[in-house]
Amino acid sequence: MVSLIPQTMSEWNFETLQRTLEIPDIEEERFDFKSNKALDKDYRLEDHICAFANTYGGHIVIGVSEKRMNKNYKKFILDGFDDGSQEENLKRIAQKIWLIEPLPFYEVTTIESQGKYYIILYIKQELHKRPFFVRNNCYVRIGSSTIPANRNIMLSLMNYNIVTHEDRRKHTEYIVNIYRQLTNLSVIRINQQYLLAIHENSMTLNSRFENNIMTIGEAVDLDKITQLHGIYHLDLAIAHLKCEEYHKKYRIFEQIKSVLEHINTNPDILNEETSSHIPAYPVHIVDYFKHNYKTGYKLYMLILRFREEIYHLIRDVSAGDTLRGFCKIGY
Repeated sequence: MVSLIPQTMSEWNFETLQRTLEIPDIEEERFDFKSNKALDKDYRLEDHICAFANTYGGHIVIGVSEKRMNKNYKKFILDGFDDGSQEENLKRIAQKIWLIEPLPFYEVTTIESQGKYYIILYIKQELHKRPFFVRNNCYVRIGSSTIPANRNIMLSLMNYNIVTHEDRRKHTEYIVNIYRQLTNLSVIRINQQYLLAIHENSMTLNSRFENNIMTIGEAVDLDKITQLHGIYHLDLAIAHLKCEEYHKKYRIFEQIKSVLEHINTNPDILNEETSSHIPAYPVHIVDYFKHNYKTGYKLYMLILRFREEIYHLIRDVSAGDTLRGFCKIGY
């Protein structure tokens, strides 16, 4: 998505602006559209600018409204400002940015077309200045939303400034080695109970996401199984998922635990009505989860997704050299 968004101010013109309107999901951590109301006195544009500065930086385009077409689709519409009010509106933006402490670096320009103009605001990512505050509050970007930073996020933003790059690099290597184990996350069935565990060679990065998700206790060497709840280091890795921007992956893991608990405490009752739907589920799922095959299929797909997400997280972190924050718990 980032490649579709102009990366420098010089790349912006009316044609590139029109192209961005055609991309339904273009709003994300580094990009946002705002309507003309963003410059109203009561609209807290400064909160959003603060969030950009605390996350990745990026561009905010002001003068574009959105219309919700249905639950899954919204359309972006050019509104713009009447030509001649540029000086007044740019002053309003400056006044809102002056409310942010420390003052972030920003650039602003306008795009003009047919008597209207649109404002392009670029906020630079300045890691050494984080966290940024506005009216004693701190905000970050999560997806296309601006949210207040919780304690863990704020600690992560602060630690980036006080921890040396070498320490962050060592910490990254430490956490990534733990993440490798999560690419081998499996469901072990012992009798009719199911548990999350790391099976066999837990330190080997598993890129075959569907492999060995379901194993039976009687068929494996129990000495090679490490229960997830009993591993301190894996708890640290999960905690790091929670306090970093990798929160989405943490939410998947929370869903996995919730579904697993449901299977163990609320088994579905198989009857003639439900048995007619069994062919809709993979045979190995039905055989493995028995009367829990519906919920079991959901669990299987969640773990499949989680293992893949963790694998790509490792690839991204390795390519970027270090984690974006620093979680000192247990390190």
